[in-house]
Amino acid sequence: MRALHIFAFAIAIFLSVNALPYDKPNVYTIPLKSKSITRRRLSRRAIGSMPVNQEEPDIAYFGQITFGTGTPQNFDIQFDTGSGDLFVFGKNCDSPACKDKPKYDSGLDTSFKPIDGKDFKVKYADGTEATGDSATTSIVIAGVEVLVQDFGVVSEISDDFKEHPYVGIMGMTFSNTSQNE
Repeated sequence: MRALHIFAFAIAIFLSVNALPYDKPNVYTIPLKSKSITRRRLSRRAIGSMPVNQEEPDIAYFGQITFGTGTPQNFDIQFDTGSGDLFVFGKNCDSPACKDKPKYDSGLDTSFKPIDGKDFKVKYADGTEATGDSATTSIVIAGVEVLVQDFGVVSEISDDFKEHPYVGIMGMTFSNTSQNE
C-alpha cells in the first residue's frame, strides 16, 4: 500500500510541474529563397593544369606564365601564397639578380599598357625588394587567359634574388594585400 501512495505522489508532482505557468519562447522566422546551383553556373569557372616546379624541397614553387600578345613571352614565376603582387624582370633591369636571366620586353607585347604615374614597389618579409613601373597586359597561366592583369615591370631587385631559378613572383592572396593598390 505504501508503494501505491509513493506512486500516486510522484504522478501528482509530474502533473503539477506541467501545470506551472510557462513562457513560450519567441519564435522568429526568416524567409528563405531557394537557389539552385546549376551545371552551367559551375562551368563558368576556368580550369587548367600545368607542371609546377620546386626549388629545393619546400623552398619555393614556380611555373611558367605567358605574358602578352603579339610575341608571347614565357617566364618561370614563383607562386607566393603570402603576397598579392605580380612582377617580372623587365628588359631594363640591370641589378645583379637580373644578369643572365630572361627579361620581359614590353616592345614585343601588343597588349602592354603602362599605368601612368604609378610606380611599382614591393618589399617582402625576408628583405627582398623590387621596384619598377606598373602596367597591364594579358597573361596565360595553365591555359587560362586573363585579358587585363596589373603587374610590375621590375628595373631593380635585391641581389639575393639572383640565386633563384625564376624571374618574378605571382602573389596569390587577395588583392587587398597588394602593396601596389
